[in-house]
Amino acid sequence: MNTNIISFLKESYLQWIALIFAISLLVWGAMRIRAYFLEESDTTDDNHKLLNQLREMKTEGELAEEEYRKLKSRINLEHNTDSERDSNNV
Repeated sequence: MNTNIISFLKESYLQWIALIFAISLLVWGAMRIRAYFLEESDTTDDNHKLLNQLREMKTEGELAEEEYRKLKSRINLEHNTDSERDSNNV
């Protein structure tokens, strides 16, 4: 019985190597896709959190109205630029 298994493995080792390579490639691809989507959502979440912090600072008087508007427009501009770049890549 052991000789049958050993002979089977000797005859099909290239197929096993190809299978392991294909599985590794699929796992790598899945991780890249996942990282891409997580990165995109993190940027949006970070911008939202930053805007909330700026709004709180303005409410507490730590940030002037003009400073708040400048920072908010800069964040929105960066977000819009990122969105346009993403839509052009699709």
